[in-house]
Amino acid sequence: RNQVGNGAGVHGHAGEGAPADGDGMAVGSDSGPHGRQNAQHRPVPLGGGRLQPTDGDPLRGQRPHAEEEGGVGPVPFHPAQPGQAAALPAGPAAEECYNYTSNGEPVSVVAAYTPTVRIATEELSGDGRFAPSDLCVGGDELYLLDGDNGRIYVLDAACRVARVLNGVHGSRVTDTLAHPKGLCFRDGLLYIADTDNRRILAVDPQTGGVKKEIADPGIQVLGEEVDFFPIRLSVDRSGRLFVVSRNVNRGLVMLSADGSFGGFIGAPKVKVDLSVWLTRLFATEEQIRRMQAFVPTEYNSVDMDSEGFVYATIGSVSTASIKAAISARDSSGENAPIRRLNAKGEDILTRNGFFPPVGDLQFTAADGCSTIADVAVRGGGVYTLLDSRRGRLFTYDRGGALLYILGGTGDRIGCFTSP
Repeated sequence: RNQVGNGAGVHGHAGEGAPADGDGMAVGSDSGPHGRQNAQHRPVPLGGGRLQPTDGDPLRGQRPHAEEEGGVGPVPFHPAQPGQAAALPAGPAAEECYNYTSNGEPVSVVAAYTPTVRIATEELSGDGRFAPSDLCVGGDELYLLDGDNGRIYVLDAACRVARVLNGVHGSRVTDTLAHPKGLCFRDGLLYIADTDNRRILAVDPQTGGVKKEIADPGIQVLGEEVDFFPIRLSVDRSGRLFVVSRNVNRGLVMLSADGSFGGFIGAPKVKVDLSVWLTRLFATEEQIRRMQAFVPTEYNSVDMDSEGFVYATIGSVSTASIKAAISARDSSGENAPIRRLNAKGEDILTRNGFFPPVGDLQFTAADGCSTIADVAVRGGGVYTLLDSRRGRLFTYDRGGALLYILGGTGDRIGCFTSP
């Protein structure tokens, strides 16, 4: 997917693309789902100008007698057990791609992408200010949301700036965008999560003219209305909206096509140990007040596949929970950072890979597990998770098998800075 560093996420709701680096944007094409979890390939470092498919054989290392055919074995990584420290690529070598074997050991693999185009901030903004918060694809155009400055850059298929939407026009409230966080393109309309204005706008992507404005959906929690601060959104074929709203932990906010509140979907379940319940049963009111409140966690991103199923991510799953899921090869999704929700809000994501889709398998308790900050869904059930902690992209197939890993932290091309 096309992506932008510095918090832009991995959204590309209607198209395909590639990862970005920390100083701007890198764009390219996909080489396809290669690099299974047990692959051992020739390392191909990212480098150069455009993101494009590599020429490496994606099956090398999986075929019998690969070495006799001239194949090169994996770079020695000194593997550790899943959930423990491992010598993964870091620093200047972060562009070198790796994957995990069925035993959870990292091995070097062929790069699924190589950088092709890098667009610096000064190429987009004449004033040198650009703070990307999200992006999406509509037709042959790429929409980049400059959240801090309340504008949207529209790039053509050659990654040239076609126009800039400095706010909108025709709003009932204000034509200025206030720290918008999310974009989504659906059926010829560009949807904007105008966060600090507490509204969602559907605008003409050519002119910025407002076609729909949802400013007060009337969200109710336990009989009380709560503030609406949309940060991410997705729209289905019928025009229903699925929204991640700040400080709402009841699940995704569902809005009908006319903007009315339709309830919540997919609230993350809360698991409390029996000993905690017993403690609370005999505790005084003062002791209960001081105890930790066990409430559902919040989603932080959302996307939708071609079948209308909603993919939602949680970035606050604890390192201990992720480590336990990796060790147990847990396919239940109980401590999952990514979910696929049906109409009832049930998680139906398939997790039949060697390990659950959680990002990196090896990490220290001090460094922490992957922090999943975004998801982008592509054709055929393929989806990519963004790890904002280490600037990596993890792509999985429909069955939950890890296809390939890209990125790393740093300012070199192919790496990311605070994505």
